[in-house]
Amino acid sequence: DQAPFHIPASEGMATLYLRQSDVDALQRQLELNGSPGILIRTTGESGNAALTQRLEQIEEAFTLQGKDVYAENLLAYKQEIDRMLTVVGIFCYGFVILMMLISITSVLNTITTNMQLRKREFAMLQSMGMSPKSFRKMILFESLFYGCKALMYALPVSVGLLWLLYRAISQSMWFPFTLPWGSIGI
Repeated sequence: DQAPFHIPASEGMATLYLRQSDVDALQRQLELNGSPGILIRTTGESGNAALTQRLEQIEEAFTLQGKDVYAENLLAYKQEIDRMLTVVGIFCYGFVILMMLISITSVLNTITTNMQLRKREFAMLQSMGMSPKSFRKMILFESLFYGCKALMYALPVSVGLLWLLYRAISQSMWFPFTLPWGSIGI
């Protein structure tokens, strides 16, 4: 009477949800009753290729007789969607990793260039009596200052972009706006 919770119901057609063992019995029943239109959905526990082929044969036979019979194998459909999601996930994570590596290389290149350009300044500070400990402390505080300054600019801009993205997506489906605190922390 009702579709399982994860399967969308079809409008305007009788829908049957079958086990693989019931497909042959269905064909015999359809031949006896001469049903005008029906949608067959099955989950195909085993022998998925054989089941798909059998359903295609039933669909083709009744289509030739002028009857509307559509067959779907939900397990094959779910497996196809899972494969597509895996491929999309691989490409997305690959892109993120590539961008992360480019960013890290850029930061290291900038730091190295900056240190080489300031070599004379560092030599002058050390010749004036700055100890190696105080030199490291100076570099640490300078790095923290640059990092905090970058966060002061980047965090408000990124929250604004997240809000704009939320507004664009929320027009098609509603969900509450939440900030990704874990990502912000990282």
